[in-house]
Amino acid sequence: YEYVEEDLRNKSALLLQYNPIHKKIPVLLHAGKPICESMIIIEYIEEVWSHTPLLPTDPYDRATARFWIKFIEDKGVEVLRRIFRTPGEGEE
Repeated sequence: YEYVEEDLRNKSALLLQYNPIHKKIPVLLHAGKPICESMIIIEYIEEVWSHTPLLPTDPYDRATARFWIKFIEDKGVEVLRRIFRTPGEGEE
């Protein structure tokens, strides 16, 4: 694979080409086709390379992992932004 660093303040033509709707990362490019959004990428990898699963094989554990992935996607990023942008005592 090739990892490509992206400057989100100055989005590259490559990112805009492969994710023209949301213009966000992550984007997995496989066989010339873009796959966007974290959970969709994980599910795609699970299906294409099923011999090396990323998620648990137990259905309940798998559902729990999906819950936390969705939670972090929806809420976690904003919480982390607040923590790292809050100076001094407000950070506590």
